[in-house]
Amino acid sequence: MGRAQKLKQKRKEELRKKEEERRKRFRARLLGAIGMALAVAITVFLVLLVNHLKEIEERKASTAPDPLQEARSRDDSVPAVPDEIGAPNVRGAVGMAKPSDPNTGEPLPDSATSEFYILKQDARHLDAGYSVFGQVVEGMDVVDSLEMGDYLYAAEVEEGEGGRHLSLLTSRGPIRIRLLEEEAPQTVAHVLDLAQTGFYNGLTWYRVEDWVVQTGSHFRSLTSSNPSLFQR
Repeated sequence: MGRAQKLKQKRKEELRKKEEERRKRFRARLLGAIGMALAVAITVFLVLLVNHLKEIEERKASTAPDPLQEARSRDDSVPAVPDEIGAPNVRGAVGMAKPSDPNTGEPLPDSATSEFYILKQDARHLDAGYSVFGQVVEGMDVVDSLEMGDYLYAAEVEEGEGGRHLSLLTSRGPIRIRLLEEEAPQTVAHVLDLAQTGFYNGLTWYRVEDWVVQTGSHFRSLTSSNPSLFQR
C-alpha cells in the first residue's frame, strides 16, 4: 500500500470516528430530552391526578352526607333528662344508660339522653346511679334471646287500662314494657317523646351480655361498637 493510500485510509478512519462520536452525542442528547420530557409528563400527570382525586373527595363531601356524622348529630340532638333514682334494677328493669366520669368511673349525674338498657339479671349496684323507668311484663324470653346486631324495628306507645306501655318490635319478637310514670315521670315522658318521633326505629342492640342488653344510639348502631357505659 502506497503512502497516498495510507493517508486516504487514515482520513477515512478519522471521519468514521468523528461520525461515530457525533452519533453518540446525538443519541445522548436525544435520550436526555426524552427523559426530561417523560419526567415533565409524569409530574404533570401526578399533579392532575391529585387534583382530580381532591375534586372527587370534595364533590362527595358536598353532595353525599356522611352517615356516621348524621348518626352522631342525631344522637347529640337529644337533650339530657334529669336523674330519677328510685326504682330497683332487677331482672326485666328498663333503665337509662349514661356515660361515666373518666376519672372516677362513676356515672355522670343527669347525663342520660336516648340510650336504655334491659336487665336479664338483678343488678342492684346500679340503683344509686341509674334511672329505671319501666319493667318488662311480656317478652323476657325475647330479651334473653337477643344477640348483637339484632334489630329494634320500632318502639310504639300503647294506651290502655293499667297505664301506658311501650312495645318494642324486635327481630326476635315483641317486648312489652310497663312504664313507671309515678317513679320516673320525666324520664317516661322523655322516652315516649323519642318513641313517638320515631327516634328508636331501625336501631340495633349493640350491647348484649349475660346480664344486660342495650340500644338507643344511632351512632353505636352503625358502628356496632360496644364500649361499656357502666361496669358490672
